[in-house]
Amino acid sequence: MKSEKKRIESIDIAKGIGILLVIVGHLVNPKEQAESSIIFAFHMPLFFMLSGVFAASKKSFAQSVKGLLKAVYVPYIAVVIVDAVIHYFIDRASGTPDIHEIVIHTLECAVGVQITYANVAVWFLFALFVIKAVFILINLIKNKAVVNTVVFVIAAGCMAFVLTLKQEEMPKNIIYIAATAGFVFFSLGYFARDVIRSLESTAEKTKLPLVAAVPLAALLVFSALENGYVDTRVYNFANPVLYFANAVIGCYVVTVFCAYMANCRGAVLRGVKKVLTFFGENSIVILMVHYPIARKLTKALYEHYGIQDYLFYRSNELVLFIVITLLMVPVIWFFNRFLYFIIGRKKPQKNPSD
Repeated sequence: MKSEKKRIESIDIAKGIGILLVIVGHLVNPKEQAESSIIFAFHMPLFFMLSGVFAASKKSFAQSVKGLLKAVYVPYIAVVIVDAVIHYFIDRASGTPDIHEIVIHTLECAVGVQITYANVAVWFLFALFVIKAVFILINLIKNKAVVNTVVFVIAAGCMAFVLTLKQEEMPKNIIYIAATAGFVFFSLGYFARDVIRSLESTAEKTKLPLVAAVPLAALLVFSALENGYVDTRVYNFANPVLYFANAVIGCYVVTVFCAYMANCRGAVLRGVKKVLTFFGENSIVILMVHYPIARKLTKALYEHYGIQDYLFYRSNELVLFIVITLLMVPVIWFFNRFLYFIIGRKKPQKNPSD
């Protein structure tokens, strides 16, 4: 079955790397591990930026709204509802559940002014929904130059807001606030879409972008460690100037690296590409389900073994990562086979040979 639109392999690879980093980021203790500072510096900005590459659309307003609801909001609200139901039964097992509180909390999650009880990772979907909705409205303007100007002005305003934001003065769990930072990176992908789309062909002609990516990757590591722990969801940007700089550098390094990987022909690299592409194409499923699994397994590890043995715990983080990643394969199959409508996909066609 052919895809309705041509996919860009390097972007799927980048999404695959990004979603695996999301899993890693949710396994390590973010405030104690150096790798958390590096991963959190760019992994969510990367997803916003990659989504922005496809922001320019020739679809009608109605088609765009329908597509946005199916592909982004329905998966989000499905997780919100399941999360609320699970919370209800957990409360019921320990006492009398407060149905009124659960209903209010669910409604607040539905409109982005609260986060889910146990699956906070899906904040990204609502933030993306808000950003894409804004772009759909902007695209009602027919003049391309005016569209670009409006996008630039809004992105500049969002950046100015983040640069002057004081986290301690902001209300907690308001996804719209986190979306302001996301809008900047989404706009970056929008403006750089032609360059990003052509990176694979550029990679066949010159190694210069890859050469430039090496020292930039080293700079990212140093700068991310210097800035410390950041988290876009809770609008903790530490030094916001470094936050934006590190995120842009990380996006560049990953997209360039993936463009060259897409052109690799070795048997081993082809296998790696296939795996990363698979996870990238199904990153929304992983985003929807991995967090509760990661939290439960990590909590069990903490409670059973403690963290006195540092090397033992770190080795088990690797085991947990492998286990969760492998668990995602049957989960992805199940979603694509039976719950395709939740992730905005069409019913899979039966193989004639079956």
